[in-house]
Amino acid sequence: MSLYNKSTQFKNWVFTNEQLKQSREECNNETKKKILEKTPTHEPNILSTEEELQLIHYYESKALEFSNALNLPEKVSATAIIYIKRFYLKNSVMAYNPKLIMFTCLFLACKTEDNHLDIDYYTGVIKTSAADIISLEVVILESLKFNLIIYHPFRSLYAFILDISDNTNLYNNSQPIKFDTLWDTSKKLIQKTLFSDLSFYYHPAIIALACLSLNFENFNL
Repeated sequence: MSLYNKSTQFKNWVFTNEQLKQSREECNNETKKKILEKTPTHEPNILSTEEELQLIHYYESKALEFSNALNLPEKVSATAIIYIKRFYLKNSVMAYNPKLIMFTCLFLACKTEDNHLDIDYYTGVIKTSAADIISLEVVILESLKFNLIIYHPFRSLYAFILDISDNTNLYNNSQPIKFDTLWDTSKKLIQKTLFSDLSFYYHPAIIALACLSLNFENFNL
């Protein structure tokens, strides 16, 4: 059995489409109920499940932007994006500011992926207080069930391409396709999948293989 199949990611964070939809709707409905109980005399600004999801996707993209601005490795931004997704399966953007959650998830991802940043430097760059980040860390960790190790498709993709390069001659218009070219173009496809729900459905190797297959079509192989 692979390490992935023994992982908390496989045990706790893989869903069917219906399970994922139900989890989001339950979270949204529960938050609506709490808000209405506190403000029964007027109609507050309540978001639908779809509107919440749009905001979550927006801040996933912002996590990538800030990660690039800080010159962080791609695995850090990828892990932060997954943290954001998981957090908002258990919580609502109406209860927790998505901007602060995004910043805190990115900071946690730096720790998980062994790319530590000084918190004073980090909060200076993102223009927020260290107290905001520290206060949300425990909340996020609890929501993630302290399942911090993320299996991404990048490692599987690297292994697939390395195996192809070692055992097969790939040609396009009589010119060999270089490892770096195939890696870079396939990796971009994987990065796009981070903004979808695929990580909740499929084994990382399956996602990597699908992106590699799509890339082969682009090369007309």
